[in-house]
Amino acid sequence: MVDRELVRIIAMLQPDDAALRDRLLAAMTTDSHPTDDLHVLIALARLPGTRTEEQQRATGAAFLAIDRKVQERKLRQDLH
Repeated sequence: MVDRELVRIIAMLQPDDAALRDRLLAAMTTDSHPTDDLHVLIALARLPGTRTEEQQRATGAAFLAIDRKVQERKLRQDLH
């Protein structure tokens, strides 16, 4: 489970910390909720610093997994 308030604070503070980016990426798993994943991805986008290749791959995989997770959970999507 992601602490959304903590993720928001991280996004506001924008620390340049590779280990923190890794921890945020690790929070997005096959079982994590797509809404939580989206919050983490938005926070990651606000963080400065160069991403490693692994961080780039993990970010892309998490982004692409959102639609699959929404479909699997039969969540309602905004169609506008």
